[in-house]
Amino acid sequence: MRLFFGVAPAAPLRALLQSGSDELRRLPAGAGLRWLDPASYHMTLAFLGQVADARLEALLAAARGGLREAPASQPALGELVWLPQSSRPRVLAVMVRGDERLLATHAALCQALARAGFALERRPLLPHITLARCQRRPPDLRELAGAWRSGGAAWPVAAVTLFESRLLPGGARYRRLATLPLGDAGPAGSPPA
Repeated sequence: MRLFFGVAPAAPLRALLQSGSDELRRLPAGAGLRWLDPASYHMTLAFLGQVADARLEALLAAARGGLREAPASQPALGELVWLPQSSRPRVLAVMVRGDERLLATHAALCQALARAGFALERRPLLPHITLARCQRRPPDLRELAGAWRSGGAAWPVAAVTLFESRLLPGGARYRRLATLPLGDAGPAGSPPA
């Protein structure tokens, strides 16, 4: 299975992101983009890639251990950007402005997974939520950014979700396998869905 841990926005934030995306989609600059289904919105915290089914329980146990002391946080939506920023951009994303607690959650999760022998993607954390993808040269960001009205919206992060990513011809599809609460957020995590 191709797996990653991430944060799924709560329904009110997902609705806000969808509303903002719908506005951008109507602009000339948004017409040629492939917009994500709002059910796919997430912020990746740790990408693992391929993990054998037989290691799923060990993965969840390691994550639970790492998240046991991780604090809840309250990140906020930021500005629109094209990613990657250093080469040919392919992703229109909204940056997520976290706080030290979000970074502490990321660090605790990654350290626990590494101690348990799970290999993680080595890129530094760049908190964002993908809204759309482009196949060709991306349109000028100024028109899209000028219409973006959702920046600044904050939401509580009290859990981390394990996702399976399936790469399909129409784009990636994500399935939630388990949701694990952060240490100060409540009881044990949910079983796989």
